[in-house]
Amino acid sequence: MDTNTLASRPASIVSPGQLVEDIMNKTYVSREQAARRLGLALEELDSFYKGELELTKELAFKLRDATGFTASHWIGLERYYRRRLAKWQEGLASAEDSAS
Repeated sequence: MDTNTLASRPASIVSPGQLVEDIMNKTYVSREQAARRLGLALEELDSFYKGELELTKELAFKLRDATGFTASHWIGLERYYRRRLAKWQEGLASAEDSAS
Protein backbone atom coordinates (compact mmCIF):
# COMPACT_ATOMS: atom_id res chain seq x y z
CA MET A 1 0.00 0.00 0.00
CA ASP A 2 1.48 3.34 -0.92
CA THR A 3 1.62 6.27 1.46
CA ASN A 4 -0.56 8.50 -0.74
CA THR A 5 -3.41 5.97 -0.67
CA LEU A 6 -3.12 5.64 3.08
CA ALA A 7 -3.06 9.41 3.54
CA SER A 8 -6.24 9.76 1.47
CA ARG A 9 -8.25 7.27 3.52
CA PRO A 10 -11.59 8.51 4.84
CA ALA A 11 -11.52 10.37 8.15
CA SER A 12 -13.81 7.68 9.59
CA ILE A 13 -10.98 5.12 9.38
CA VAL A 14 -8.88 6.12 12.38
CA SER A 15 -5.66 4.33 13.19
CA PRO A 16 -4.61 3.55 16.76
CA GLY A 17 -1.61 5.78 16.06
CA GLN A 18 -3.88 8.76 15.42
CA LEU A 19 -5.57 8.15 18.77
CA VAL A 20 -2.22 7.88 20.52
CA GLU A 21 -1.05 11.09 18.88
CA ASP A 22 -4.18 12.86 20.14
CA ILE A 23 -3.64 11.51 23.67
CA MET A 24 0.01 12.57 23.65
CA ASN A 25 -0.86 16.04 22.36
CA LYS A 26 -3.65 16.53 24.91
CA THR A 27 -1.34 15.50 27.74
CA TYR A 28 1.50 17.70 26.44
CA VAL A 29 3.83 14.80 25.69
CA SER A 30 6.37 15.79 23.02
CA ARG A 31 7.21 13.60 20.05
CA GLU A 32 10.58 12.89 21.61
CA GLN A 33 9.04 11.87 24.93
CA ALA A 34 6.42 9.71 23.20
CA ALA A 35 9.07 7.99 21.09
CA ARG A 36 11.15 7.28 24.19
CA ARG A 37 8.15 5.94 26.15
CA LEU A 38 7.15 3.67 23.29
CA GLY A 39 10.66 2.55 22.40
CA LEU A 40 10.43 3.91 18.86
CA ALA A 41 12.69 6.06 16.71
CA LEU A 42 11.06 9.37 15.73
CA GLU A 43 10.57 8.11 12.17
CA GLU A 44 8.82 4.99 13.51
CA LEU A 45 6.63 7.11 15.77
CA ASP A 46 5.59 9.29 12.82
CA SER A 47 4.86 6.17 10.79
CA PHE A 48 2.77 4.79 13.67
CA TYR A 49 0.86 8.05 14.01
CA LYS A 50 0.05 7.93 10.28
CA GLY A 51 -1.23 4.35 10.51
CA GLU A 52 1.60 2.93 8.43
CA LEU A 53 3.48 1.07 11.19
CA GLU A 54 1.44 -1.83 12.50
CA LEU A 55 0.90 -2.09 16.22
CA THR A 56 2.69 -5.10 17.71
CA LYS A 57 2.01 -6.84 21.02
CA GLU A 58 5.18 -5.27 22.41
CA LEU A 59 4.00 -1.80 21.40
CA ALA A 60 0.53 -2.53 22.83
CA PHE A 61 2.06 -3.19 26.24
CA LYS A 62 4.11 -0.01 26.05
CA LEU A 63 0.94 1.87 25.11
CA ARG A 64 -0.77 0.33 28.14
CA ASP A 65 1.92 1.78 30.36
CA ALA A 66 1.88 5.16 28.58
CA THR A 67 -1.90 5.63 28.32
CA GLY A 68 -3.58 3.43 30.92
CA PHE A 69 -5.66 1.60 28.29
CA THR A 70 -5.15 -2.17 28.23
CA ALA A 71 -2.91 -3.85 25.68
CA SER A 72 -5.90 -5.85 24.44
CA HIS A 73 -7.73 -2.55 23.82
CA TRP A 74 -4.92 -1.37 21.53
CA ILE A 75 -4.66 -4.74 19.77
CA GLY A 76 -8.42 -4.73 19.17
CA LEU A 77 -8.28 -1.21 17.75
CA GLU A 78 -5.43 -2.24 15.45
CA ARG A 79 -7.40 -5.24 14.12
CA TYR A 80 -10.48 -3.11 13.56
CA TYR A 81 -8.44 -0.41 11.80
CA ARG A 82 -6.71 -2.93 9.49
CA ARG A 83 -10.05 -4.62 8.62
CA ARG A 84 -11.70 -1.30 7.78
CA LEU A 85 -8.65 -0.17 5.81
CA ALA A 86 -8.59 -3.42 3.80
CA LYS A 87 -12.31 -3.17 3.06
CA TRP A 88 -11.90 0.43 1.88
CA GLN A 89 -8.93 -0.53 -0.31
CA GLU A 90 -10.95 -3.40 -1.80
CA GLY A 91 -13.64 -0.87 -2.68
CA LEU A 92 -11.04 1.35 -4.37
CA ALA A 93 -9.67 -1.57 -6.37
CA SER A 94 -13.18 -2.64 -7.37
CA ALA A 95 -14.00 0.90 -8.49
CA GLU A 96 -10.80 1.06 -10.53
CA ASP A 97 -11.60 -2.29 -12.16
CA SER A 98 -15.11 -1.07 -13.03
CA ALA A 99 -13.71 2.11 -14.56
CA SER A 100 -11.33 0.15 -16.82
